[in-house]
Amino acid sequence: MQGFVAKPVEPDALFSTVIKWLRKPGDPVGRASEVKAPKEAAAAAQSRQNEDQQGPVDPQALALVFENDQESQRDILQKFMNQADSILVEVEAAHGRRDCEQIRFQSHKLKSSARTVGAGHLADLSLALELAAGESDWNGIDDQVAGMRPAIEAIRDYVKRF
Repeated sequence: MQGFVAKPVEPDALFSTVIKWLRKPGDPVGRASEVKAPKEAAAAAQSRQNEDQQGPVDPQALALVFENDQESQRDILQKFMNQADSILVEVEAAHGRRDCEQIRFQSHKLKSSARTVGAGHLADLSLALELAAGESDWNGIDDQVAGMRPAIEAIRDYVKRF
């Protein structure tokens, strides 16, 4: 599946994805990957800007779910870190084997979890990795895998200070 929206679903992301895959009358028929989604690129750029301003995790993401329950927020962040570490091991192993399908599968899992806890930059990296793996784009895969460990380490530092 190449047209997807990460959970939790945001209306703009859903509509952007649907529009991306709809062909307008008179448009040339081409591969779906040739169509660019400007909102996705803008969202990724916004995510990087937000990370620079607030850090690797948006505290509002968990506050929306757990309100002021710091203990529950800390618990979910620690569980996320355990999952992220496990997925990173799988991604790096699959990268070493040049296994696009496993990279795609693992990055999809990480993307959803990262978005849920407010780790937008990691979620965007995971999305880019998932898309690159779906296209067997090894230049893109290599670039995204290289950014995964530093992104996860930045989140780990945030969790330690939480």
